[in-house]
Formats: sequence, structure tokens, C-alpha cells
Amino acid sequence: MKKTLLITLVAVATLFSVNAQNRTWDFTGTWSIDATTVDANLSLDGTTRFNYVPATTLAELVFSSGQAIADVANLKFTQGGASKLRLGFATDPHQLYLNGKDITVEIPSSVGDVVTIYAKPGSNDATDRGFSSIGGTLTRTAGGVNTSGIQTTAAGAGEWEYTVTSVPFSIKSVIGGMNIQKITVSSTSAVSTPTSVKAISSVFYFNALGAQVDATAKGLVIVKTKYADGTSAVEKLYRSEK
Repeated sequence: MKKTLLITLVAVATLFSVNAQNRTWDFTGTWSIDATTVDANLSLDGTTRFNYVPATTLAELVFSSGQAIADVANLKFTQGGASKLRLGFATDPHQLYLNGKDITVEIPSSVGDVVTIYAKPGSNDATDRGFSSIGGTLTRTAGGVNTSGIQTTAAGAGEWEYTVTSVPFSIKSVIGGMNIQKITVSSTSAVSTPTSVKAISSVFYFNALGAQVDATAKGLVIVKTKYADGTSAVEKLYRSEK
């Protein structure tokens, strides 16, 4: 039994170490929240999305309890006023709404990483909107996005690929609102640099509402691992009910 537990903990440590370099926030998939997720920080807008009520400055999105909202965990947002961020948990497609210009998203990354944003203008018929960046160089675009980071044609989702030149790295909506469908971070060192395994001191499991559950819980499970060196990591897992 002890041997099995040790193997499991080492595997978890390796998983977290790799994911710290290559990361994806895919907002088009199944969200941990739905219309029944009642919270003071989330105001239901229709039946398919929430407005995030508090104004934020370089802060993660959290429930009123302080528990991070798993779907946008580790991203930090700045919105000039309340309810400018919208969480489209059941919209078509599911997506993260930046409802207006000058909304900033800080994306955890390292110098040399490649960050790709998949997004479209906030209105179906809107063009000439896009992103600017702080700490990055726009190296590739697709879907009607020009070299200045502006999507000039209503061609569906565009792509913005940045190489991180300094940290913290962030993007900002310009001209108007933008709907983000996915963010990826690819590290140039993820393959060539050996991954070290850190000693684990404890592992805790939580559901989407922040309540602690056991290690065999099904559905969306948030795993918080504490290491012997005092650091910690959080991972979102989904276990089938079948």
C-alpha cells in the first residue's frame, strides 16, 4: 500500500512540473460552473453566462469565499469597472468574454515561451478589434489578424501568437470587446530541459465549490499539492462518472 502511494505521488509531482511549462486554458470545453452556481461574485446573465461582479486589478477571479474559479485559475485580470468580464459556461461556443476595451489578462509564462490566443471580436459583425501586449512580440497571426494585432475581417476566430520577451506577460483588448476561446502557453524548454521531481508533503482534493472531497471523487476535481520545499501547485482534473 505504501509503495503504491509513493508511485502515485511521484507521478503527480512529475505531472505538475510539466504542466507548469506547457499550459492550456480551453474555454470551449465543459466548465466547472453552471447556472446553479449561485455566488455573490457571479451575476447570471440570461441562462448561459455569468458577469463577474467585482472590479479587479491584477487579480484572479474568485468566488465570494476566496476560492479560485477553476476554469480561469492562475490568470490575472484587470477590468476598469464591474461586470466587464463574462464567463460563457454554456454559450455557443463556450468562451471568456472581455466586454470592452482595455481589459487586461496576465498569463503566467516565462521569457522565451510562446503564447497563443484564439479569439474573435465581441460582436459577430465587428472588425478592427484585437489585442496589444505587454512583455511580448507578436510573431504570427491567422484568421484576418494583421501584424499590429488587429483583426480586420470578420473571419471567425483569429490567432495571435506572441513570444514572451519579459515577465509578467499580458494581453489587453483594444478598440472593443473580444471573446477568447483558448489560451495556450508552450515552453521552448519543455522538451530539452529535464524535469526535476519535488518531494510531496500533502495532497488535498476539492470540488468546484471549494469543498474538500476524497481522492476517489468523480466529476471535476481540483487537486492542491503541497511540496516539502514550501511551494504548492493546483491542477484541475475531470474523472468520468462511469
